[in-house]
Amino acid sequence: MKVLIFCLALTAQGFPMEGEEPLAEPLTAAEHIINYEDKEAGHGHVQTGVAGEKVEGAVFYKVPEGETVHLTYKADENGFVAIGDHLPVAPQPLAVEALVHPVMVENTPEVADARDQFQATFEEVQMRNAAVVGDKAHRG
Repeated sequence: MKVLIFCLALTAQGFPMEGEEPLAEPLTAAEHIINYEDKEAGHGHVQTGVAGEKVEGAVFYKVPEGETVHLTYKADENGFVAIGDHLPVAPQPLAVEALVHPVMVENTPEVADARDQFQATFEEVQMRNAAVVGDKAHRG
């Protein structure tokens, strides 16, 4: 219980009371969020934008082989995109041969007769069902 009261007291202390000015203005305009560079150590980072909404930045650092690696990035509602010569690149997709669809063959005389016979039987059953439904409608 003491912990709960202590946490509530700390939370209430962080909010400005009526008539008090907030301690800091929220970031609303694009500005530097991070801006440092240490040329002797061989690293640095610059980031601009609005935190939590849209940022762009660049990072550089030296690797043990002595080269300097540069990375630029952008993060917004569409996600995070990083660009750098040191990043791996996906291989090109393999070429795919065009799909050859099968050719419809002509029906043999036997198949044509069977289809015609099926269609005639199907239509006969449909007419019988329609007659049965019609009789039930007149009686009901």
